[in-house]
Amino acid sequence: ICSFSNNQFKVKEELGDGDPLKSSFYLALQSPECQGTAMVLDNDCTPLQRSWCLFELLQTRYVAPKYKSGYEGLLLCTPTGVLQWGNADVDTVVRLAEKVGETRLENAQASRIEDKIMIDQCVVETVEGGFPEVNKFVHESIKKVLDEANGSFQLRVQELMRRLDREGSPPSQRVLLGRSSIRAWTQFSGAKKSSTDGSDVCESPHGDL
Repeated sequence: ICSFSNNQFKVKEELGDGDPLKSSFYLALQSPECQGTAMVLDNDCTPLQRSWCLFELLQTRYVAPKYKSGYEGLLLCTPTGVLQWGNADVDTVVRLAEKVGETRLENAQASRIEDKIMIDQCVVETVEGGFPEVNKFVHESIKKVLDEANGSFQLRVQELMRRLDREGSPPSQRVLLGRSSIRAWTQFSGAKKSSTDGSDVCESPHGDL
């Protein structure tokens, strides 16, 4: 969260003073204590449209894994949970897939045009293949995440199906009839018989009570 991560009294210096490789975002990713990158997605997947977020995504792929063991890489976080862990709802997954198809790093925006120019230049100078390579990485990495999320979802569905099979059908309902129920049953079924003196006697489905 930029508001807490950056010194708001020295924003220019925090953002690298013209060099993104000196920015607080880059330095945080290089910290030995950093074990991954959490990208928090809203309903519009806004981070995929922001220059600084995609710059961090780029560093997550090309830089941090080279120097760290056990690095978890990219975790996509949604209001319902972490996407890779299968906790996101279907709508979020579908929306993310749609946004991935539209994502081009060169079209990402920043609050300051200077930041966008700086990041664009960094991509061209540091990544072999430039923007096409970065776009390929973004698409492939998000596709991999979606595949993992889909696998987790399928496992959860299969487990639920097995649980339902184990539990089987609910037991048949047992109906216990009291005297009022017997009268209601008799009136409903019309089960009556005439006695020898002409009076009506109700025949209980349970015999004599």
